[in-house]
Amino acid sequence: MGRVSSFRFKFTHPSGTTTLQNGLTVESAEGAVVAPDQLSVQADAELASIYVGVEAVLIRDDHFMTNPLTGEWTQVAPENSPFAFLDVNALIANILGLVRESKYESPPSEGEDIVIEAVIRSYALAPLVGEVVDGLDLDLVLTFDPDSFVLKSARIGGQLQEADEDSAVRLVELTDFDSDIEIAPPIQQ
Repeated sequence: MGRVSSFRFKFTHPSGTTTLQNGLTVESAEGAVVAPDQLSVQADAELASIYVGVEAVLIRDDHFMTNPLTGEWTQVAPENSPFAFLDVNALIANILGLVRESKYESPPSEGEDIVIEAVIRSYALAPLVGEVVDGLDLDLVLTFDPDSFVLKSARIGGQLQEADEDSAVRLVELTDFDSDIEIAPPIQQ
């Protein structure tokens, strides 16, 4: 995974939501990453009890975001971006490097996805959701491609943020590894 130069991701909640800074509650998001420091994301979210669509582009220290009410693009300071914490590369490194108690869900058969069950500490998932309740263990199910061994998905279960129920589930799916993805500023600076 460390050699992957680009990929697409999808982040959903089979149960629960994720609250970002500035009061944005994300229900689902998808986007693309070009390593090491370019990200494009589109999210379905709730802001002050209003459902909105939000887009963001992060290129190094330049952060662009659509206004949730008008859809107009604007450049925002990184400290004001609700997606500034999002670091999918660090998340993958944490997931692959900080798991404990890992075991096969069932012995892998030739040609079938490799599925690993494990436990991970909450702090390791901060690159996904921002603020986390520290010191919690979460259930983790990882699915790997049997041929390339790239991570295809991570299913994260349990309380991660203060408002979460113990039944909260987050699913991160990864596709299109090393594909031709270009992320450009949506407005001229």
